[in-house]
Amino acid sequence: MDSIGLLEYRKREQGGSDGALLRKLRHSYLEKLEASASAVAKATSLAQRQELERQFHDDIADDMRLLKEELRLETGGTLGSKDIIAAVVGAIGVIAGAVLGHPIVGAMAFGTGLIPTIGGLLGTQSKFAQSRRKILQSHPMAYLYEMTGDIRV
Repeated sequence: MDSIGLLEYRKREQGGSDGALLRKLRHSYLEKLEASASAVAKATSLAQRQELERQFHDDIADDMRLLKEELRLETGGTLGSKDIIAAVVGAIGVIAGAVLGHPIVGAMAFGTGLIPTIGGLLGTQSKFAQSRRKILQSHPMAYLYEMTGDIRV
């Protein structure tokens, strides 16, 4: 990430609606780095330092993989939820009614499928956001993931 991107990210951290979360993620990431640096500084031999560095690299790579997997599973679970499926089916009904020239079918699909589903979709989005937030907070590498959008491990 270039310095302009970092500045934009820090501005988002200062004033964005997710600023507190971003600060928390940054602090978690820095704690992980500081703990590793402290352990390496206390190492009594070159071999011990090298092993600690290897463990650190393995730990951050594992954490990033687990983070991505948890986020992917949560996204898949959300997309397969009954509210999302009901919205898709309702939309298909409305479109089919309009295309086939059956406005009554479209109106029925709209009234019984789409309108009631809006509340479900909003609830699903809220649950997804809460779950995603918990996942991010449990991984020190989430700060880099959020800053860059993705990190290849």
